[in-house]
Amino acid sequence: MALSPECAYTVMSYLGCGRALAACEQVSGVWQEASLFADQHLWKQLCERHHIKQTGTRTRGRLGWKELYVKHTCVECAEPATRVFSAQHASGDTKVPLCKTCAAKDFRQPRNFPRVSKDEWAYHNLRAALLRFQGIKKRPMLVKRPRTSSSSGSKTDRG
Repeated sequence: MALSPECAYTVMSYLGCGRALAACEQVSGVWQEASLFADQHLWKQLCERHHIKQTGTRTRGRLGWKELYVKHTCVECAEPATRVFSAQHASGDTKVPLCKTCAAKDFRQPRNFPRVSKDEWAYHNLRAALLRFQGIKKRPMLVKRPRTSSSSGSKTDRG
């Protein structure tokens, strides 16, 4: 006996996070059909719960509710983002949303971002956005310390 799309939608309505809704869409064609209806209602409810608003007009510039929710979730942990950083490239700006927890991590260590660091381009965008936010344009270079000289003016031997 197959599950109807209406029953699948009812099950999906009890899920409270976007990650679980997205996983349901992967189950089967019936769940995908239910998710089409869910886009109009469940994803909209999630967006409203997290104060994510549509931009643009009805005829131009509006996104689907699921796409809008995804654009406003952390690239690492899929929690609602509290900050959106911007990375500039020759091809244009790339937006990198992060939650409060992930934004506090040291982005120079790939192990702090296991999901994003698997994708080289995504990790590059993350680093570029956070470097830009911190006002660092290039990778910091190591500066050599000047050698100290002895009172006679000759270089000391560092044996």
